[in-house]
Amino acid sequence: MKRGEEGVTLAEVTMSLVLIGVFMVFAVPVLHEIKMKETEEIIRLEIDHLMENEMEKQLSAFPDRCAGESKTVKSEEFPKQVYLLQTKCRAVEPFLYQMEVEVQWKGKDGKTKSARWMTHRFQD
Repeated sequence: MKRGEEGVTLAEVTMSLVLIGVFMVFAVPVLHEIKMKETEEIIRLEIDHLMENEMEKQLSAFPDRCAGESKTVKSEEFPKQVYLLQTKCRAVEPFLYQMEVEVQWKGKDGKTKSARWMTHRFQD
């Protein structure tokens, strides 16, 4: 650039665009991965909340309603996400019952995933 002229040269603009392009090549996949992990974590928290509520329902109705059921629940955060919620209650030994809550869902990778909580209760 000559003295007294203002602005940037074509080489400076080109170099800036190349640097931004290199940054984007590395940044976009990392940001996508962070977003996927955040989505999975939100789904996991929602599933834990569902399981906790269902386990509390089972425990509050115990021993009068010790039976299993299966139902589908839609996600509050992700409208397309559906969970299959299954509860089971069975006598393990006299006066000892096993209660289970299991949730199954399809992950973003298309695989079926599941989580299960289990507890035991004595009947007086």
